[in-house]
Amino acid sequence: MGISIQNRRSQFSLRIPVELKGELKTRAAENGRSLNAELLFRLRQSLKEKRNDQQ
Repeated sequence: MGISIQNRRSQFSLRIPVELKGELKTRAAENGRSLNAELLFRLRQSLKEKRNDQQ
């Protein structure tokens, strides 16, 4: 039996300013994503950009 997706994800609490959360929720809605999906997308993009800058 394979590893379930639930076992491959980690949860943690993140404290951010209310205004930033509101802006992220707005952007998520504009992009047709959940807040979680928007955060993951943006984190992955920033890491990808960092790798490209280092090359």
